[in-house]
Amino acid sequence: MRNQRLNIRLKYEWQCNVHLENSSCYAMTKNISSSGVLVHLLDPLSDIYVGDRCILSLKRGLLLRYDSEVVRVEASNIAFRLLSTAM
Repeated sequence: MRNQRLNIRLKYEWQCNVHLENSSCYAMTKNISSSGVLVHLLDPLSDIYVGDRCILSLKRGLLLRYDSEVVRVEASNIAFRLLSTAM
């Protein structure tokens, strides 16, 4: 199968938080691109589904917050599309 990604992915391990409507959890980024982030959940979430909207907070010196959408859910890894910077 051909890789259909349009953006270069860079491996980064940054602490982050996933904030859903009724819950939040700690995670670590695995890779990041200009349009998305793959994270590894440190706290399990049983109620996260493709299409869910959330705020993804990345902590690396300064706090970056992004409105995001879940695009893929695997065991402990979640892929997010970055929609916009959240204030």
